Amino acid sequence: MSGTGMSRSNPRENINMATTWLDISSLYGSSTEVAHGLRSKVDGKLLTLEVQSPGTRAKASYLPFNTMGVPTNTRPGVDPEDLFAGGDPRTNEDWLLLGIHTLLLREHNRLCDILRKQKPTWDNEQLYQTVRLVMSAKHALIANAYQMAYWTEDMPWPRDDGFPLYRQMFGENALEINPANTYPWPLVTKNGKPMTVSAEMAFVYRFHEFTIPSFPIKDQNNETLWEQNLFDTSFNSTGFLDVGLERILAGALSSDIPNFKSGVESFRSAGLYRGRPFDIVVSSIVHEREQGLPTFNQYFRTYNAQDPEVFIPIRDTWDKFSTDPEVVQNLKKLYKHPDDVDLVVGCQLDEEYFPGTTVPKSALIISLFSLFGMGNSDRFSISFAMTRCLLVDRPWDCHPSNALEDLIWERKDVPGFPNFRFYSDFWVKELDLPAHGANLLWRMITENSEINCVQRSPLFPPYNDTNPILCSREAGTVSSLAILFNFFQIALSLLKRGPYSFIATVIITVGSGILAIMHYGGRKSPVRRKARPEALSCP
Repeated sequence: MSGTGMSRSNPRENINMATTWLDISSLYGSSTEVAHGLRSKVDGKLLTLEVQSPGTRAKASYLPFNTMGVPTNTRPGVDPEDLFAGGDPRTNEDWLLLGIHTLLLREHNRLCDILRKQKPTWDNEQLYQTVRLVMSAKHALIANAYQMAYWTEDMPWPRDDGFPLYRQMFGENALEINPANTYPWPLVTKNGKPMTVSAEMAFVYRFHEFTIPSFPIKDQNNETLWEQNLFDTSFNSTGFLDVGLERILAGALSSDIPNFKSGVESFRSAGLYRGRPFDIVVSSIVHEREQGLPTFNQYFRTYNAQDPEVFIPIRDTWDKFSTDPEVVQNLKKLYKHPDDVDLVVGCQLDEEYFPGTTVPKSALIISLFSLFGMGNSDRFSISFAMTRCLLVDRPWDCHPSNALEDLIWERKDVPGFPNFRFYSDFWVKELDLPAHGANLLWRMITENSEINCVQRSPLFPPYNDTNPILCSREAGTVSSLAILFNFFQIALSLLKRGPYSFIATVIITVGSGILAIMHYGGRKSPVRRKARPEALSCP
């Protein structure tokens, strides 16, 4: 912002126009102008460029070129109109990022086709806005599966609902912190307002970038054609089309992604970024100091004073930062006292993992405070949608408040209950809710590309024993124990509202269910007669 960044008392500020919700603004944009520019205005779909790439059987959708002039980053010598148009200015920064954006584009349009068949009377606007909410829900569920991918067997049960990290953080059990909540949830609001990204997370979490220096380009037989330098792919949209999504995805799926210390690797710290020399470590430290963030020890002294369940030892001597003698010597050269070590530096040197994960403890704690709030303070959250007609309304008198809830809670024909709704079998499976989104990334790849077989967890390279390649994957199922526990969580939430609410919900839901069975069971099905066999033809 103009007039800022002049001194330590006047730190540099940026006007961040990107939304803080998990709403896939990277695909749709964060402004009305960008969102409208990316839409086809037909059947709710987004604009596409139809291309048949090498090694594929048919044309497929890619992002359109930026002829509509949406804001986009570029590098010297590259015209913005020669780049793809996306919701985020960083869309074209490398082929891996473009691959994800292309998958999201295809998924949006695929869902539009599905919804248009289900809702033939809906207009373009209804289709677009509803699919956008569904895509946001899928994004949140994939994010849940992503965090679960870093859990170990030591993560406390129950693991399926995605909340054990936060139960450890707040020292609560599964009956206190679980998905059975209504909007607004006090735990994830701040002064009555939804939580947003914290300043410390903006610096610490930026180091966790799934950026690899190179990756293989593979053909349809999974044979490596060549090794591609990732940074050479920046702002090269025509090259992306020439290679094709399938070859790029196949290579990415076979690659090891860096761990949470990826930001301090030599290739990322002092390499070329957008075609220019850039040191992300120095940049982060400068920004941290300009924003007036506390040092590592200052931050965690304040954190520990709140008596948390997960404690962070204070590094009051140099050797407590690292077991590497060379690192210790470098710290002594750069800082006068252990209390001077910057927050991001201390987090990157952390050698202790958060319980039940493979993520450094201090970095995950800083991320958790923001991510937990961001994912659960939005009224369009998938968890609120799933409990709408149980905790806010009741199944026999359900009134969805948005299009996502309207899809999930399908209207049922129950005599005497004109507003009776229950879970839609189709959309529960489409959102992979029984498996909490664990299958969504696998399905997004196989349903939107010519890649038919992908390892069980696309976040990690394939291994025969632990991460086998699957050519089909059924929707996740829920164990009887998990169903029973979910019932207890919902029952507890109802009891907190009063015993009468709980008793009435159980009685009327069971009663209306019996009426529905009687209603449908009483219908006479048309008699199906066996067709008369045709004369068999001989060869």
